[in-house]
Amino acid sequence: MKYEIRIKKKARKFIDKQSRNQKIRIYQAISKLPQGDVKRIQNTNQKYRLRVR
Repeated sequence: MKYEIRIKKKARKFIDKQSRNQKIRIYQAISKLPQGDVKRIQNTNQKYRLRVR
C-alpha cells in the first residue's frame, strides 16, 4: 500500500523552529511511517497524528 505524507505549512513552520536534534527525531519518525504511534484524529476521516517521543 502506498502512502502520501502531507505536512501542512503550519506544522512545517513548527518543525523548523525546533532544535536540530528535535528536527532529526521528527523527520526520522515521519520517514518510518506507518510504524510508530499513529492514531486517527477524532471526528475526521483521513487525518492522523504521529507521536514522537
